[in-house]
Amino acid sequence: MINESSWAWVPPPPPMVITSDFINSGYLGLAAAGPKSIAGPGGAGGASLKIDSPTVVINGTLSMNGEAPKFNFAGGGAGGSVIIAATSLTGSGTISAKGGDSDYAGDATTNLKSPAGAGGLIHLQDITTLDFQGTVSAAGGTGTNGGSDGSAGVVILPNNFNLTVKSGKTWVLGEGAYSLASLTIENGGTLKTGIDQSSSTG
Repeated sequence: MINESSWAWVPPPPPMVITSDFINSGYLGLAAAGPKSIAGPGGAGGASLKIDSPTVVINGTLSMNGEAPKFNFAGGGAGGSVIIAATSLTGSGTISAKGGDSDYAGDATTNLKSPAGAGGLIHLQDITTLDFQGTVSAAGGTGTNGGSDGSAGVVILPNNFNLTVKSGKTWVLGEGAYSLASLTIENGGTLKTGIDQSSSTG
């Protein structure tokens, strides 16, 4: 026999809503720092963040980017990681784990260059309702003055869902195989895939 007096209704947790910018400092980064030089260390790697909530709404900027170096000839830090474990992901903000740019010049005399950092990891896990209309990027950083660009990172998507890249928005997926129910790139939207971040535009 079931004792009805022991029953208790537990309300579902409220949705996690991110409306302002959430930027990692880099100093808590778990990703690799950029290569150091004789002038000083490279840029810090991006931090690692996991969000575990049934409903997630992102209208601000969620950034685990690597940092640019603060010294000549040093490299940019690698992008960190963003893992979102949710049933529903919506919003129009930005999810980013980009590599740090190399802002400082290389040295033509010694052939020292300032390489950019590689992109990190974005994992959209267990999501059945994906109506996120913003920007998702695990792009590598941009090299300057002859320094190499960073390779793209990885974006892991749930299988068999409908992906729409909205006008004015960019998704950088990096290397990998993707099983989508449908793909729509609106006029003005950009989808970049592969380690070299080649583009397809609407």
